[in-house]
Amino acid sequence: KEEDAKKTIDFIKKCNFDRIQVATYSPYPGSEDFDNLFKKENPKEYKKLLHDYLYQGEIPKITKYLSYPQIHNYQKKMLNAFYFRPRVMLSMLKNLKMSQLKAILSHPFIKRWFSTKHDDYLEDIKGWQNAKKEN
Repeated sequence: KEEDAKKTIDFIKKCNFDRIQVATYSPYPGSEDFDNLFKKENPKEYKKLLHDYLYQGEIPKITKYLSYPQIHNYQKKMLNAFYFRPRVMLSMLKNLKMSQLKAILSHPFIKRWFSTKHDDYLEDIKGWQNAKKEN
């Protein structure tokens, strides 16, 4: 829900950590969470979701309150709220090496962070799955 995301942002602003990670929760087929979220509610939908994941790489949406673009926007807001505080920025810059900066800027997540296309995230996942199949 939006109010939960806003409360999380408020909490993040108060954190005294040096680094954080904000991930999107994705229960994968075969996991206990996937079964609990989808199988019990609607067995027909469960089979469709399982098929869509296995054959199309689609991760099922787990919230009825926020769209994927909204989730990714809140993820960006959370990271911005934490990392763009002066204390955290100074701490990071003080010890940063050029090789680390290059690696950071070329990371797919950072590229998505500045992207306005929210489908990039799902495309990355499909790319990783195809790479796994080839190996």
